[in-house]
Amino acid sequence: MPSRNVSGAQGALCLLLAAAGMLTVPADAQSPAASPVTLEIRQGEDAAHSWRPMDPDMAVLLPVGRDAVVRARWKAAEIGSADAPESEGQSNHLTTTTTRSASWTASGGELRLVGEDVISWSPAGGTEAVTLAVEVNESWSVVRDPAQDGPSTTRTGSARVTMLPAVAFDRDGDGTLGGAFVGVYPNELNPNAPAPVANNPRTYTPPRSFHRLDDSTATLRLSANATLGTFAPEVFPAEGSGARFVAISPELIRFWEALHGVTASRRRPAPGELRVLRGFVSPHERQRLQRLGIPLAEFSRYQYGDALAIILDANRDNRMDDLNNDGRIDIADAEVLAGFIEQALTDAGLAGGIGVCASFEGPNHIGTPYVHVDLRGWNLRWREE
Repeated sequence: MPSRNVSGAQGALCLLLAAAGMLTVPADAQSPAASPVTLEIRQGEDAAHSWRPMDPDMAVLLPVGRDAVVRARWKAAEIGSADAPESEGQSNHLTTTTTRSASWTASGGELRLVGEDVISWSPAGGTEAVTLAVEVNESWSVVRDPAQDGPSTTRTGSARVTMLPAVAFDRDGDGTLGGAFVGVYPNELNPNAPAPVANNPRTYTPPRSFHRLDDSTATLRLSANATLGTFAPEVFPAEGSGARFVAISPELIRFWEALHGVTASRRRPAPGELRVLRGFVSPHERQRLQRLGIPLAEFSRYQYGDALAIILDANRDNRMDDLNNDGRIDIADAEVLAGFIEQALTDAGLAGGIGVCASFEGPNHIGTPYVHVDLRGWNLRWREE
C-alpha cells in the first residue's frame, strides 16, 4: 500500500531583550540534546476539545465515522551560551533563530495538514491497520550580536503510532462486513424481548463500530495488558485464523487493566495468568455454537463487545487454578476470582453482571470453572452450578 506524505514548516525568531518581551537565555544554560517527538490525538469536536498523549506501543481504535486529528509535540531545545560564538565584551543575552519542519507519512488512508504541526487522517474506507509517522527537523543558530550570523545546529526526531479504523455496521443489512459474515442482531424493540432488554433497549442496540481482527491486528496492543486478540479469542479454534470483524467496548479495556491491578495486589500473577476463554461472539457465531449444543442467550452480552469469560491459569493447563488452596478445582475457585472482578469493577467505576459458573462450555477449555463478567451498566449477580 503506498504511503501518503504531507509536510509543514514553521519559523520563529526570538530576539534579544527581555524588557521588550523577547527571549533571553542565561549564559549557564545547557547545550541542546535530542529528545523524542511525541504524538497527541484530539478528543472531542468542539472548542473545548482536549489532547491525549499517544503511546507509540499502543494501537488506537478509531471510532466509526471519525477522522483522527493528531499533532506532533516535542520538548523545546535547551539552548545556551555554548551554542553561540564567543566575542569579547558582548552580553550574555543571546539571540536565537529557530526553524522547524514536520514531514508526515501514512501507510494508507488520507492525510491533510490542518495547522501548525497538526494533521487530520482519514481511513478513506480502509479496514487494515495503518502506521502514521512524523519526522521533525529543527535547526537553530545562536549569536550574541543580532547583526552577526551564527553556526547552525540541527536535531531530528520522529514518532509513529498504529491506527486501526472502524467499520460501520448496518443493522438492516445482510450481516456482512468486509466479506466476513457477522450475522443479524436480534431486535431489542421486539415486544417479546426479555424484561432486561425491554427495560434497557439502548444497551442492546447493535454495536456501530467493528474492527478487523486477523493475524496482523490480533497482536496490536491496546493497553499495558491487552491486545486486540485478548478480547476476541477464536470461537472455533480448530478452523484456523481467518479475518473476523469484532466489537470491543473501550470500557472493557479499562476494566481489564483494573482487574490486572487487583490480581497483582492479591496474587503476584504470572504473565498471561488471566485468560479469556470467550470474548466477542458475533450473532452468526452464537447460532453456530447453539447448533453444537452450546447455548448462549439470544441477547448475550458477548455479542456487544463488553463481556468476557475469564479464568486464572498460571500453569496454563486451560483450567482454573486452585485459588482457595483446598486441593480441588471447582466453583469455589471461581468465587475467589469473582471477588477480584467485583473489586475491579468498583475500581474502574463500572457496573455490570458477574456470573460464577461451574463449567465452561465451548469448543475449547470445556469443563473448567470460570467467571462471566459484562459491562451492561447495572449490577446483576448469579451462580450456575
